[in-house]
Amino acid sequence: MSILKRSFAGFSLLAMSSIVLATPIQSDIPVMNPSSTENLWAYSYESNADYISSASDYVRSGDPYANAEFQGYVTGKFGPWSTGNDSFGSHGLMDFQSVHVFDTYITSTIDQTVTFTSQGDDGHSIFFDDIFIDGSGYYPTSYVVEAVLDMVANTQYKLTYIGANYTRQFAWWFKTSVNGVGGAVSQAANISMNAKSMSAVPEPSAIALMGLGLLGFVATRRRIKK
Repeated sequence: MSILKRSFAGFSLLAMSSIVLATPIQSDIPVMNPSSTENLWAYSYESNADYISSASDYVRSGDPYANAEFQGYVTGKFGPWSTGNDSFGSHGLMDFQSVHVFDTYITSTIDQTVTFTSQGDDGHSIFFDDIFIDGSGYYPTSYVVEAVLDMVANTQYKLTYIGANYTRQFAWWFKTSVNGVGGAVSQAANISMNAKSMSAVPEPSAIALMGLGLLGFVATRRRIKK
């Protein structure tokens, strides 16, 4: 399977509470423990990201963006760009050499092709299943980022959108297009969105309970045989 810039063939790959204070994204205040992570993005932040060296720089494959620390979950609804887009930004916050990582998981009920388009201040990048697809820095005339995902029905994909800010205030906006109809990721036709993977490995406590259940089943079977 070949992966090309701006095109990617599909493959297989929880009332909000506890506000995080003094977080860099002040436009869309992150929360640590929402009652549901549906239609949310997981937000992580890295300061002093020295691999961002100018306003025209952006996060690329191999850059250590995984160093960003988790801050909570956000909706992606901010500012004049939030109508028909996922939008993230600062409220007068001055920021320097920072990386802002937004992760979510998407699943389509049908086979379909989805186009993702982004613009914003300074750098912005798109990754599918942790694979870099496209990125751009801030330019006076053209700084659009576009990526195409051929989604296979009932297959989960990790979508990562990254904003890189070199200095001063920042904002980024991001949207989908399906059959020519655009909107935020949560509005895309036939697509469900969740900031937590629905195919995550069970937690140790869940595994232990499952084990106890199996032991009880075996014991019952033995009693029946006797």
